[in-house]
Amino acid sequence: MKIVASVAAVVAVGIFATGCSVSGTPQAAPDHAALLLPADSFPGGAGTTVPDAQIPGIIADVTQRPLRGEVDPAECTPPQVHAAGAAAVVGPASAGGATLTELVVEAPDSLERFATVTSACNTFRSGATGNQEVSTTVTAQPLERDGVSRMQLTRTLRSAGADTTTDLEDWIAQRGRTRLIVQLRGQGPASDNDRQAAQTFFDEAVTHAFSRR
Repeated sequence: MKIVASVAAVVAVGIFATGCSVSGTPQAAPDHAALLLPADSFPGGAGTTVPDAQIPGIIADVTQRPLRGEVDPAECTPPQVHAAGAAAVVGPASAGGATLTELVVEAPDSLERFATVTSACNTFRSGATGNQEVSTTVTAQPLERDGVSRMQLTRTLRSAGADTTTDLEDWIAQRGRTRLIVQLRGQGPASDNDRQAAQTFFDEAVTHAFSRR
């Protein structure tokens, strides 16, 4: 798989808008940076911490809730999470070119509610121009273990007229209002090696974020 620039570029060149807010009502939020795995924990090499100003863009990139433009149908707009206090690291999944993003945010809804809303919208259109088709499948419904709910989903992004797809695989965990997402992103379906490495990374991330709380 080729390197997918949409996530990595936000760290390297800051292409995302910095003045937008993903959260609704302003509120104090904890700093989640300490919950992230160290940047050198990524399976393909060292990751890069996302600057605070670029967090809204990363949230939009991971959740598919756009910073600008609308979702069609509107009721399929992915549920919002709070940008305040959120933290993220982006790094390589492997030498093959896929990327991994670890994101920790405050979420107003439970993971069960998120799964219900997400499952109801298999396909919608999004992006600034509205020409990107997003297909979503919840591959594992929320299951609680040791006080932490976990689920998985996959998304396929296809732009009008494009011959290739961007494939996302999300591993998501939540306790209380704290949600942790590990997203594997690549051009086309992930390899078995990348998927296994992402699963291991997620398991380590959940332990690091929640075992001491």
